[in-house]
Amino acid sequence: MKFCKWFGVVLLGLGCSITANAQLGVYATATGNWFGGVTCPSFASPCAQTSGRTNPFGGNFGVYYDFRNLGPVRLGVDARGAVGGSNKRADSSSGGKGIVRQYEALGGVRGTFRTPLHWLRPYAEIAGGISRNNANGLYTNTVTTNNGVTQSVLSFNPAVYTDYGLVKGFVGLDIPLLPYLSFRAIELGEGVAFGSAPTLQTITGTSTVVNTRSPDSHGVQSIGAGIVITIPFTR
Repeated sequence: MKFCKWFGVVLLGLGCSITANAQLGVYATATGNWFGGVTCPSFASPCAQTSGRTNPFGGNFGVYYDFRNLGPVRLGVDARGAVGGSNKRADSSSGGKGIVRQYEALGGVRGTFRTPLHWLRPYAEIAGGISRNNANGLYTNTVTTNNGVTQSVLSFNPAVYTDYGLVKGFVGLDIPLLPYLSFRAIELGEGVAFGSAPTLQTITGTSTVVNTRSPDSHGVQSIGAGIVITIPFTR
């Protein structure tokens, strides 16, 4: 019995020691997203989403490496990706599973802050990268003339993807549960996606004219929670 007690103490001490030196973490969260700057055309009204934004829900995953202490802050780098989908569009009445898809790839710098409550580990991060989605679909007005009669046919393609430059900030809170496992209680993200997509074009014969485009910038937000696996890494 005494041996078991000492063995337990040794394991606990070893686990705490490893945690103190851990510098590499892998995480995954369930994340709700917000992508703004989507216009519902008058000829398509009412759209499935009336807020001028899409709300993809999905997963966020990444890996970070903390490497330097600076006062109460531990600095590191982070690489992350995200995948999400929505069943409603903000630019048409179309709906269906995954009719809007969104992907993100980001890299940035992060800082974890020491607090008097050691079981709370708040952090902040600034990151940049790309966002790829089809939140802004493309309407096409095809004009044809046959025997002096002009006809116009409007079609919609929701599967047109656009790549946006993305700058995003994050704040969050990790709560250690075990030496190698933490609960990411919350992570909030906010930023701007830069880029514009054509939303309406007119095709007449061999001529194509872009009539309207989306704004040059789009507000983005996210909220998520998940788990963090801490991997021992001793230099």
